[in-house]
Amino acid sequence: WQWSPLPDLLQPVSAGSVTAVGSKIYLIGGMDYDAQRYYVSTDRTGEVKRFGSRLYVFDTAAPVNGWRELTACPGTPRMMSAVA
Repeated sequence: WQWSPLPDLLQPVSAGSVTAVGSKIYLIGGMDYDAQRYYVSTDRTGEVKRFGSRLYVFDTAAPVNGWRELTACPGTPRMMSAVA
C-alpha cells in the first residue's frame, strides 16, 4: 500500500461528504469559509452559486481526467452531511 495524493478539486471544499462506488470517488456538498464565516449557498466570493449542492466525481481507473463536476444535487445546499 502506498499513499498517492489526488489532483486538486476544481475549487477548495471543506466539510463535504465522500463515498466510493466501484472505481469512482464522489464528493457531495461542503462549504467554503474565511476568517469571518462559513459559506454554503455560495463560495466566499459569491461567484460559485449553490456551493453546498455541488457533486464531484474522480475515477481512480482514469486519474488523468481529474475531478469532474456532475449535475448539482437538488434541494438545500448542505455541509457535514452523511452519504452512503
